[in-house]
Amino acid sequence: MDSKIKKLDSLFSQYVRLRDVECVVKKKCNGRRGEYIHPHHTFSRSCHELRWDQLNGDAVCADCHRYIESNRKWWEDFKIAQLGEDAYYKLRRIFKGAPTKKFARWELEEMIELYQGKVRDFEVCRQAEELF
Repeated sequence: MDSKIKKLDSLFSQYVRLRDVECVVKKKCNGRRGEYIHPHHTFSRSCHELRWDQLNGDAVCADCHRYIESNRKWWEDFKIAQLGEDAYYKLRRIFKGAPTKKFARWELEEMIELYQGKVRDFEVCRQAEELF
């Protein structure tokens, strides 16, 4: 089961970096890209129900990640503006009220398949863009 979680973490990270392309915060950088960005979870990865939720992950650089961690209210306002109040507070309610969800093997496999498809789609689009 741990190998499925690691695979899903890796795919989710790849997906977020491909989706966002550059640091979404841009407070301490000018939109760093590539190996300089990694996914930031608004609500902790310890909450498995949100760990791989697309709305809970954003690509950020290390400098902006430190900025977020020391400016939580700014980040909350940023996420509310990004997602809308309803979506943000729905995630927050899940995080605050949900016991730690344990996914079954088949659920992890479904999410792995989902993110493999999303990553593949992004890669195909990027390759097509490079041709033109």
